[in-house]
Amino acid sequence: MDLLRKFVFTAKMLGMTRNIFRVVCMTEKDGKQFISTRQIVKAHPPYPCHSVSKSTVALALGLLYDKKLFSPQDKIADYLGEYFPENVDKGWYEVTIDHLLHHRPGTDVQEGFDAGNSDFDDGIDAWSGRENLTAVFSLPIVHTPGTVFHYSDGNYYILARLAEKLCKMDLLCFLSQNLFAPMGFVNYAWLKDPNGHIMGGTGLMLRTEDYVKLGWLWLHKGVYNGVRYISEEWINMGLTASVNRENDAHYGYGVRRLSKYGYSITGAFGQGLYFNVNKNVVIAWHARKRNQIMNLCEIYDKLNLF
Repeated sequence: MDLLRKFVFTAKMLGMTRNIFRVVCMTEKDGKQFISTRQIVKAHPPYPCHSVSKSTVALALGLLYDKKLFSPQDKIADYLGEYFPENVDKGWYEVTIDHLLHHRPGTDVQEGFDAGNSDFDDGIDAWSGRENLTAVFSLPIVHTPGTVFHYSDGNYYILARLAEKLCKMDLLCFLSQNLFAPMGFVNYAWLKDPNGHIMGGTGLMLRTEDYVKLGWLWLHKGVYNGVRYISEEWINMGLTASVNRENDAHYGYGVRRLSKYGYSITGAFGQGLYFNVNKNVVIAWHARKRNQIMNLCEIYDKLNLF
């Protein structure tokens, strides 16, 4: 049984296929990539990726890191301090780019900035002309930066704004020119805040056939179809997890380490991508409901179906 059929068969046994839009498996033979697909639930791409967006912001920063425009140890205040409110918590001056990438700036576990998973149905205020960055920087720093894991869309919203400032253009246009178009992406979009900045931590919309290519880029240390897009140094940093979550998964730069060799990139409502550094294959899927689909990456890793 091929890998795509294994995935669909296992998902069906778990009662999950009724919520999966599309599954794509990417493999390699004789130096060429091959994609196999399965449409399960009818839907029109591109599909919402939700928190998969975070790993894509990390890739954008990798492009800029390779241009030597910043270091992960730089303080975010040196780049975006102009957006600090007058009464900003002094702790923000100690927050580094690396802290934000690992979701550990020191904000409280019970507080945070959430974009409503891009649906704008979770009590998001109507546009008032306010600057979202200032709203995020208004959160108190209650833990020493780097010590406490706190997952928040706001961390990657800040990072997207940093990337936008460094590339000096619309971030989606930058990604289109330097990554998406060269890698053959089509029909993609990214939701923006009312002031015209991409949401960063959420809001990306992709075809599953393009989504899987992002996993291939992580798996092959920045190389896709024989072309290096991002340095191996940045990818290795992104795969290095330094924060434990409650479920013992480890979080890098938008990528979770599930086991010694298995990694996942996931989003709300069942968006998933899994790859194993010992196997030359990536599998990705888009879905529409949260339930157990969020655990498919862990299930495939534990069952070693690859």
